[in-house]
Amino acid sequence: MNTPTGPLDPATAADAAVAAARDALAQNDPVAAARHLEPHEALLDQHDGLAIIWSTLLRAVGAERTLARQIRRLTAAWPRHPTITLECAAAATRWTDPWPADHAPDHPAARLAALGADITARCIDNGGARGPWLAPLHLALARALARSGPRHDDKALAAFEVALEATPDDAYAWADLARLHQQRRRFDKALGAAEEALRHAPDHRPARWTAAVAATALADPRAAGHFARLDHLAAHLDPDGRPHVDALPPIEVVLWTTTPAHPIPSHPIPSKASEAPDAIDPPTDPIGEAIWVQPHSPCHGRIATPTLRDLPADIGDTILWDPLPLSFRDVDGAETPRFGALATLTRGPLRTWRYTGTPTAEPTLPTDCHLYPFADRVRGADATGGKLVAPREMARTAVEAALTAAGLALAEMP
Repeated sequence: MNTPTGPLDPATAADAAVAAARDALAQNDPVAAARHLEPHEALLDQHDGLAIIWSTLLRAVGAERTLARQIRRLTAAWPRHPTITLECAAAATRWTDPWPADHAPDHPAARLAALGADITARCIDNGGARGPWLAPLHLALARALARSGPRHDDKALAAFEVALEATPDDAYAWADLARLHQQRRRFDKALGAAEEALRHAPDHRPARWTAAVAATALADPRAAGHFARLDHLAAHLDPDGRPHVDALPPIEVVLWTTTPAHPIPSHPIPSKASEAPDAIDPPTDPIGEAIWVQPHSPCHGRIATPTLRDLPADIGDTILWDPLPLSFRDVDGAETPRFGALATLTRGPLRTWRYTGTPTAEPTLPTDCHLYPFADRVRGADATGGKLVAPREMARTAVEAALTAAGLALAEMP
């Protein structure tokens, strides 16, 4: 006797597709998983198993608008579902990595992070943060708010506090809080939170990196120990008390128009989110310029060439950067990382003065003065402009005399 066969009903077919997609993910094949699910997309607002695994696959979506549309669709259908919310928030915040300290509030990454914060807050407000979901949802909210920009700092810190009160031994939460403080240049608090993370998980490398960066910013002797645990042995200390690692190759760092000078604080190091200061004002349309730097350690060093733009630091100054690369580019056949600046640590012995004109064939300049024509560095730059690098104590009248002798003129009052 033959058993009658026919097409499966939609719910049963969706169950089979979800099982096949899970098997594909177990084989690390998200493309195959997506192929199993796509024929059943119409059931996303009815079948929670389908919606859960669909939300898991959102981390592989590369287009901002597509990702935002999918997140809105899923969370509108499942506003109180903690698993779907957490997966959607993770996909949104993934887009912000490596999370530069400065970017415009309307940057696509900031918009997606804000969307992740909105859907997580809605799930919490609708009662999704119950029992074991309290800490994960508030931590997801904190991560998304942190990446949405400095104007959301108060809310991010409050969410971190709720999450850490519920799970005070969560090293990953402490490490995320430390990174938030680092990106906002609250280096004393970054060091405190990073070392709290390391107290619970001594092998947590991201927390170790944050501790090393923060201690370097503070000229704290603990920096050398943290770098040693990261296999960056510091042979000695710089005169300013910061670690020095020999033979590091030059690197590129993006120096932002909003990169501040960082004074060394004299107050104790707090470790709780509630002790953080009010949120700082957000940067207004930060612009960056990639500059070459001679590293003293994996996170700080001296600017090696003058900047083209008027920026908060220039040749000879010492700056701090986030050791997580912003991007990579090919330089002479090698992938060269490009990092994002965090702060100006010290002023160097040099100062730059903009000039106009074309220098004489062999200009005679005072000792320790050098000309850097812009046309030699950037295609299309003004062929008659550049910078004179001179000792910082050199008087303006002496600078003008040196430029005049070279057939140049001071362009503007620096």
